Order: sequence, then structure tokens, then C-alpha cells
Amino acid sequence: MLHLQITKKLVDRLIAGGAVLLFGLGVFMTLPAGVHAAEVTLGGGRDTDANAVIDGGALSTSELVADYGAGKGSSSAQSIQDIYTYFGISATDISALGTTAVAGSVSKTGDVFVSGSATPVATGALTAGRQNLAGSSQVTAGGTTFYTRTPSVSFKSDSLPAFVVMQNGVFKYAIIGSCGNPVKATPKMPDFTIEKTVAKFGDSNFTKSVTAQSGDKVTYRVAVASTGAIASVNQVVRDELPAHATYVDGSLKLVNDGSAVDASKFFGSGITIPSFATGTTTTYEFSATVAPGEADSDCRTETLVNTAHSASPILPDKTSTATVNKTCKPTPPPTPTPAPPAPTPTPQPAPSLPATGTGSVLGLFVLASVVGSFVYRRHLSRRLATATNRD
Repeated sequence: MLHLQITKKLVDRLIAGGAVLLFGLGVFMTLPAGVHAAEVTLGGGRDTDANAVIDGGALSTSELVADYGAGKGSSSAQSIQDIYTYFGISATDISALGTTAVAGSVSKTGDVFVSGSATPVATGALTAGRQNLAGSSQVTAGGTTFYTRTPSVSFKSDSLPAFVVMQNGVFKYAIIGSCGNPVKATPKMPDFTIEKTVAKFGDSNFTKSVTAQSGDKVTYRVAVASTGAIASVNQVVRDELPAHATYVDGSLKLVNDGSAVDASKFFGSGITIPSFATGTTTTYEFSATVAPGEADSDCRTETLVNTAHSASPILPDKTSTATVNKTCKPTPPPTPTPAPPAPTPTPQPAPSLPATGTGSVLGLFVLASVVGSFVYRRHLSRRLATATNRD
């Protein structure tokens, strides 16, 4: 747990004044006992001129917290708080500075950087000071008069060290260390795209839609690309399988390196990408079975839509879908009953052809003569018998 690190100078002021540390509208600002704030320190010199919002600036977060509450030198606590409030910096923001601020810088051209990165996290900076420099605009807030201007109006250096506060990876505000002057700017925002595709199992042709039958396997891909000006922080990716599609255990992997992915999270609360660098793509792949175990008699043609989601704490949910057009296996035609086999005919001996030699012809002639004589004699006997009967 965090607590304020009170400097010796502040303790001396409190003892001398017999007062307690009051912030803003008389609210006592402290952190729970036992909670220690992280300390962020800055290099660079200190400004003690009349333009500094905090006389002599603050080169550590604990010093800045103390000066905000008690003031410093010619800079009263009330005036510091009035100026910060105008810039959208609240007493709560300051009390949490030890855990939210990082070291960075503000350039004379109006860009805000986090140390170690050449890419600005914000542009178009506007700062404040107590002096009316040429090119400034006068503001009165909470009884304090001060002046706002671009860094090019007041910066003598090309860049000044600053405490930079980011929220979910996006710039919120900055405070220049040497003078305590606040800075607001237009944050550069992360962004992303998401694309869901599908292919038949074992096929590398991923498209938005495929046709498959009950029991077939398909492979899905979810590709999320970081496309914004800065990295997305805590990007979440998750997937919703439709009814009649069942995940194939152990098939979920990260295509980028082939590593396994926790399916319970992927199909539940989601997989978190802590820092999603701009210009990079993360792709997940898994397989599913279309209507496993579905009986042919229960099958019906239907459209199965699989939806993938991705979002971050500051970016809205985006979705992408891929479709499987489920068809039924065609009903096979009835098997025809084969016709009984035709009976095998009994083989017949080939007919004998009559002999055509001379002996055969003579035999036939004799036979015919005998038969003819017999027939003639029988006929003659009948006629004689008939004549006798007449007499």
C-alpha cells in the first residue's frame, strides 16, 4: 500500500506552521498506511524565475506531491491547485502520481515523449506559466491568474524533462520537472483490426465462408493487427463458437510462434495481450468439428456463424465472423435386387449329317424300292379283294 513520502522540508513547514497538510478544498490527502509510492525522478535544473508554477520545480514525484499540498517559495498551494485543475489534473491524480507517472519529456515543437521511445505519445502540447510572455493567453481560474501558451513560446531548450502520466497506455497529462508547469496535449491513440477466416481441415485456403458436412472438421483463424499510432495496452481477444460446432481439444495455437494457447480463456473471458506494438499482428488458429455425431436422419442444412471479438480498456469491441454452410450427406440410392441368374442350357449333341458317299446312295435307293414294292402289293391286294366281293 502507498503512503506519501514527506520530505524533511515539508515536515519543518508543518511543524513551524502548526498545520496539517491540506489539499485543494480543504481535503486531507493521504494514502493508506503501509502503501509505498514508487519514486520517479527527473534530471535537469530548476527554474526559480517568476514564470514557474512551482518555484524551483520538483524533480521527484514525492517532492511534487508535497509541493502541491503545501506550496513552495512564492508559489502558494492554492495557486498551484487552481492551475492544475484548469489543466484537468485533480488532487486525486496528484496523490497517485507515484504509481502513474513515468519519466519523459516535452519538446519545444509540442510533442510529448516517454523516456526510451522516439515515438511521441501526444502532440500539440499546451502549457502554462505565471508570466505574460508574447504569444500567451490570459486565464483566471479559482482566483488565480496565469497564462497558457505552446512550448515554443516559453521553452529555451529544445526539450525539457517531465513527469508523463499514461492511462491504459494513452497520454493523460504531463508536468515539467524544472518549473512544475502542467502540460496537456492531444494523445496519440492505439487502434486495431480483427479478421476471422475459415478453411476446410488440412486446407491452407482461408476464406470468409466454406461448405462442410456433418462430422467434417474445419480450421478457424483469428488475426488481430495493431494499427494505431501507439501500442495498444491490455488488448483482449476471445472467440464464440456457434452451436453445432465443437472445439477440437488441443488444437488452439498462436500462429506467430506455434505455442499452445489456453482454450478456456480464449473461449471465455479472453486472452490478454499486455502490450500490442503498433504494426504487429497476432494470429490464433484452432479446429472444430461440424455437428459431430449427428445422425443422418436428424441432419438439416444450416449456417454456422463463428464470431471473434477484440477490445481494450479504451477501445470498443470489434468483431469479425466466418461462416460454415453445413450440409447433410446425400442419401444413397437403394441398392437394387440383382436378377436371378439365367439357367444354364443343357448342351445338345451336334446332329449327324447323312453320309453322301456312293454306298449310301445305293442303300437309300434299295430301301426306297423295297418300301415302294410293299406299298404297291398292299394296294393291289386291296383292289383284288374289293373286286371279288363285287362278284
